[in-house]
Amino acid sequence: MDMEGFEDENPFEQDAEHIPSESSSLSKVAIFEPSSSPPPHSGALSPSSPPPHQPLHGPESHRHAASVNRTDFCCTRDRYLHANDDAEIAIVDALKTSANSTSPYITYVIRTGDAEARHRYSEFESLRESLSKLYPTLIIPPIPSKQTLGDYAVKQGKAKEDAALIARRKRMLQTFLNRLARHPILSTEHVFHRFLDGEVSWHEVLNSPPISLLPKNILKAPSHNPTDQNAIQAYAALPNPSAAHPLRRADQRFLDSEAFTSKFANHVSGPMEKVTRRVVKRWSDCAQDHADLGATLNGFSLNEHNELASAIEKTGQAVDATYVSTTKLASPISVQ
Repeated sequence: MDMEGFEDENPFEQDAEHIPSESSSLSKVAIFEPSSSPPPHSGALSPSSPPPHQPLHGPESHRHAASVNRTDFCCTRDRYLHANDDAEIAIVDALKTSANSTSPYITYVIRTGDAEARHRYSEFESLRESLSKLYPTLIIPPIPSKQTLGDYAVKQGKAKEDAALIARRKRMLQTFLNRLARHPILSTEHVFHRFLDGEVSWHEVLNSPPISLLPKNILKAPSHNPTDQNAIQAYAALPNPSAAHPLRRADQRFLDSEAFTSKFANHVSGPMEKVTRRVVKRWSDCAQDHADLGATLNGFSLNEHNELASAIEKTGQAVDATYVSTTKLASPISVQ
């Protein structure tokens, strides 16, 4: 399967300048143009008038602009994330503990500046779920999936302690936190800041506003502000559509996007995953061969004398260095 076909079929890849300007159907409305002619430009703007047109920026430029203009930080974590252009969240360790639990589990040590917080996987999951309910119109970054029943069947009680699984989760959970920190809206959410604060009980955060104000059914709340208590009564009277109910007039753009996404996911989880596993196995076997060869050469150098012994020892050291480099090369791929 050729990846070039995906580029040709990608429904998202379409330049704005290639969209015909004469298409005025209801399904293609130019949202960047006002519905009426704008008033004459004046030098002074009223407080309620919108600012002049500005080009769109990416997350990095938006974050930089927010860090320059913002002065009303809600907490120390908020100040650290937005006052520093190089702010980074790191998961520095994964520890086995049984604190406040009858069975041991893995907790991830999160470092944000000079603060440390410890959270287990289920708490990362609850953070993402809470943000999805607080911001139903935003795409919340993903987190690594749970173990499958096959993992528990094969490894039984050791499934949660698998080193490869823990290393993969560390990397992906760190990516999840940094994507939240770089998001222009989610990075300002105080629930996220409290998650990074090690002195705050996450159980208390989940049972206090704004999360405690969310309705059980998120469809029974306004999407722009799901915690608005004044609108709950009005939205409660709305009919709740079934998730299994088919759409009568589905937008073809979404159908094309769904078909492309399914095709791409099958390609990634099929041939690419098999090739990756095969490459990792070959690099691991190669690294083990270099380790055995280096140990043999170093042992052989002890049985020789003078310049020959020194030459064999240096050769063994070079092979050992190759073993270390090969292991470092294969390690990031194996935790993908």
